[in-house]
Amino acid sequence: MQQKKNSSLKRIKNIRKKIDSLDKEILDLVNLRVVFAKEIGSLKQDKQFYKPIRENNIFQKLEKYIQKKNYNFAENKIDTIYREIIAFCRSFEKKLNIGVLGPRGSHSIVSAYEHFGSYDNLLKFQTISDIFKEIKNNRLDFGFVPIENNTEGIVNETIDNLIQNEEIFIYGESHQKIKHFLISEEKKLHKIKKVISHPQAIGQCNHWLQNYLPNAEILYSHSTSEAAKNIKGKKNIAAICSKNAAVEFNLSILAENIQNNQNNITRFIILSKKKLGEKSRKDITSIVIQIKNKFGSLSEILEIFSKQKINLTKIFSRPLQKKNFEYYFFIELEGNEQNEKIKNAFQLVKRKSIQLKILGSYCKN
Repeated sequence: MQQKKNSSLKRIKNIRKKIDSLDKEILDLVNLRVVFAKEIGSLKQDKQFYKPIRENNIFQKLEKYIQKKNYNFAENKIDTIYREIIAFCRSFEKKLNIGVLGPRGSHSIVSAYEHFGSYDNLLKFQTISDIFKEIKNNRLDFGFVPIENNTEGIVNETIDNLIQNEEIFIYGESHQKIKHFLISEEKKLHKIKKVISHPQAIGQCNHWLQNYLPNAEILYSHSTSEAAKNIKGKKNIAAICSKNAAVEFNLSILAENIQNNQNNITRFIILSKKKLGEKSRKDITSIVIQIKNKFGSLSEILEIFSKQKINLTKIFSRPLQKKNFEYYFFIELEGNEQNEKIKNAFQLVKRKSIQLKILGSYCKN
């Protein structure tokens, strides 16, 4: 028995030596990748250091390589590791200033880290409007804000700001799975008399609230993490937020995964004062139009896209704030704004509408 134990210990020692050797090789390769990243940074003419299409291509190639080699690990885990490597290398070119909805522990911050990695500067803001303002004033390279959820639909504040800020465009998108937790200073669910969170989070969890806290007063906050922060030290109140917020503010988790849809996905967009200016194989283009207030105006616009065989993937309206019961329309379509048939369609749409704003073409997540 002792001999077998000694043999195992010797084997472990030899394997650890091999791992140590591999770790040095990995460091050497990461260092070489940093060297190449710096060289590319010095050669870039446009000085756009964040390239979402390039990064998407890297992940696609990695997935194909994993399948080809039949490696025994999950692709999404490798994505996480590689996103950090890419972010680390990019940080030697430039650390990006990215505006997100805070405070700490918010779903937006967690999602931004998952998308960008942990080497950029994530700057926290109280409202989505604040992020637009800071981009406009050149204090942020990018904004990372929610635009829609597959349960609750659009985020009105984001759409309204896209309409109102002519200088700001959509640079990319990111789809993130969102899990909601009910947290509190209280330890027992029956003591909860009030629940606070962002309106989107409340809507995404309304079935659970109706079943388990039907008499609770519902309150609203600018973000889920602000809700968590605001209940600290208070009795009989709970917040709906991320698990990270519970940890950040040292609060108890009373219930987990309380969202209506267990495949609850929030789509985030990346905002910039610059358009992406690159094409991919699966681009989408977002636009906002204000149509003439007359019979058949919307039908005329839709007919233009239909005749050009352009697939519209999304359309919804938002009120025109300066005039009662008149609307803007937010539309998304397949393809890049530089495609000839899309350019032709936009020229025709301009003639039929009061205003057309092209928000940008970017790679579909």
